[in-house]
Amino acid sequence: MSSTEDLRLRLAWNLAQESRCCPPDSQLFTKNLSEQARLHISLCPLCERRLDERRYSERWLNESSKDALQELTDILYIDGAGKDLPPSPGQLHPVRSEKGGWGPGGRYYNPPVVMVLEEIDNTGLRVAQVSGFDIFAWNHDIPLEGCIDGMVEAWNVYPLQQQDLGACLEKQSCAFLQKVLAEVELVESEKQTPPAMVQFFRHMEMETGLFFGMQASYALAGQSGRTSEMSNESPEQTGKIVAFKPPRQAKILTPRFGDAPPKRMAAATNFIDFVGENGFVCRAVRVEKKDWNGYEITAERTPDREAVYLAILDKPNGCALLVRPTGKKDWTDTIVLKSGQRKRVELHPKASLANTPQLIVWQI
Repeated sequence: MSSTEDLRLRLAWNLAQESRCCPPDSQLFTKNLSEQARLHISLCPLCERRLDERRYSERWLNESSKDALQELTDILYIDGAGKDLPPSPGQLHPVRSEKGGWGPGGRYYNPPVVMVLEEIDNTGLRVAQVSGFDIFAWNHDIPLEGCIDGMVEAWNVYPLQQQDLGACLEKQSCAFLQKVLAEVELVESEKQTPPAMVQFFRHMEMETGLFFGMQASYALAGQSGRTSEMSNESPEQTGKIVAFKPPRQAKILTPRFGDAPPKRMAAATNFIDFVGENGFVCRAVRVEKKDWNGYEITAERTPDREAVYLAILDKPNGCALLVRPTGKKDWTDTIVLKSGQRKRVELHPKASLANTPQLIVWQI
């Protein structure tokens, strides 16, 4: 790689990090910085410089000012765009600014733009994340058509609620939508390993998708009046269950892939660390064998944490997959691990796993 190409990649990586991980002006340019914002500034030279530059001016941001992206969508009316259009397949939408928020380690999760792939029941959507950093394009990244530059990440698909989306920015053609859907089906069979910088970029993009997809998964999985994905079938027949109750007064833990060193990034999708405000809580390692498919879960041994509570969701639609610890007879939708405990958790053999399952973990 030439020095010029290396510089372009590094500059693009800095911009990508800033767009996905740095807080908006309303969080940074205020006289009463939050604890999370102070932590972020101490770790992020980009935001430290932003703040220093702002201090030379007395124009502090009014807290009631609109998000810059929302201001753009107020005036942007491309063909097929408009506030009155309900989300439908093929449309590009920004996730609403209020859905963004702080995560562990001083990272702020900025809402991305997504492309709607299909509807899930009456309120749910299956979406693919959109990125403008096509310098990191690789297999299963599809360049957008129309007036908006960027690419659809067919490898980064998750559920959202209709109410999570802002105004429609643009509508892609039906042919393009079918192209994306066909590419989504090919992701699981990918055998090649992407270049190192692409791995880091995709890791960051997956973390972003998980943050927003998890919020929607809770709502979709908690819909009342249903006990399985198909109303005429029992959970034992489908391997899935929609209605499950998260534990009361429990804190949701954030998945983190990014702490893996470069030599382990190629296998980042095979394990997930779940962390809380005080650090590491548990690790989930994916195990796939001929006669067994599931996870090995290890809860950290700490005196101030009694247990972790987890569910495994089918990523595209938010249905909880039936699971059971090794050696147990009965299937359930959730597993509890005490501090310091390790369990092998088997996935129900009849659960359809067209996409990688998504783990949801609470600290109790």
